[in-house]
Amino acid sequence: MSQSPERGAWPSGRSVLYAVTGLMMAALLATAVVAGNVVWNGTPYPSADPDTVAQRLKQR
Repeated sequence: MSQSPERGAWPSGRSVLYAVTGLMMAALLATAVVAGNVVWNGTPYPSADPDTVAQRLKQR
């Protein structure tokens, strides 16, 4: 019979894979946030008064 190592002595391959995958996802997310902050050039839409916009639409 072959002897197996004591249970819990080494992390299982699956838990190591999950840990590495989690770290890679965190690194990718951090990279995306940093890149987004570098590229971002202000607000996406100008602020508008809803009442003024409604009046313009009614006039059309």
